Amino acid sequence: MLSRTYRCQATASTPDDGRTFPLGTHAAGSPRLALRWLRQRARHISDQLDPPAARPVLAWLHDDQAHEHALEAVVFPRVMGAFPLVRYRWGV
Repeated sequence: MLSRTYRCQATASTPDDGRTFPLGTHAAGSPRLALRWLRQRARHISDQLDPPAARPVLAWLHDDQAHEHALEAVVFPRVMGAFPLVRYRWGV
């Protein structure tokens, strides 16, 4: 039997010029494990940010509906498309 692997990736990007910065990757064995890793990585990232910058990540961490949406995007990628977890524009 073939096992499926779900590639997880956390990145940050700058709004001005679109540069991206890798913040971690992981291979998960199921959509739920992928979401679990993503929540753990988001928590680690938010711990390293100043409180105002961490606010959007912390809000997502407590949003169960957003977690379900992210899970659907992993399970049905062709229907949902790419899923940006958290977007934050500096100075807004």
